[in-house]
Amino acid sequence: MTPFPTVHSSGLLYGNLPDNNAQEQLSVNYVRSVATAARCHAKVEETDFEGVDVHIKSMQIAHDVPFPSVEAQLKCTQREDLVRDGRIAWQLQRDNYDQLRLAVAIPRILIVMLCPADFTAWLQQDDQRLSMSHAAYWVSLRGEPELKAEQKTKTVHVPLSQPFTVEALLDMMTRTGKGEAL
Repeated sequence: MTPFPTVHSSGLLYGNLPDNNAQEQLSVNYVRSVATAARCHAKVEETDFEGVDVHIKSMQIAHDVPFPSVEAQLKCTQREDLVRDGRIAWQLQRDNYDQLRLAVAIPRILIVMLCPADFTAWLQQDDQRLSMSHAAYWVSLRGEPELKAEQKTKTVHVPLSQPFTVEALLDMMTRTGKGEAL
């Protein structure tokens, strides 16, 4: 991983947010941006004790199930070596895997964001736009098999063919609004 710079190109000092927290905030804000563009509400969970980082809700009542929702666990990485054969190989701790694979009332997904190794490339801004670099991808682990008792981690595969986009989120809300699993 490229070390985060301490001085901006303007000569001003960056803050001291630790690397992992900076990546977490980037992924949270990416998901919030997509949710906002889909005209959904994204609420960040203050305490991650159920494996849920963000709760996304559609304010749409024109579904069989009004106000459909999706919960997501977010991950963010700069590691390009995790991308192989059109998918991201992500290692989850057993408890996180179990929290995502169980059939729960509100569907849960894993969202993994790939971000540039160069921190200064994460965000580009001018008087016309604000853009984030790279993208996030999602997968539902619902119904995946239980791990063996001695297994502490599970590598899951997040397809690059499933980007977390406005259209993908709207499709999730439509399916959830019909009572379908993701």
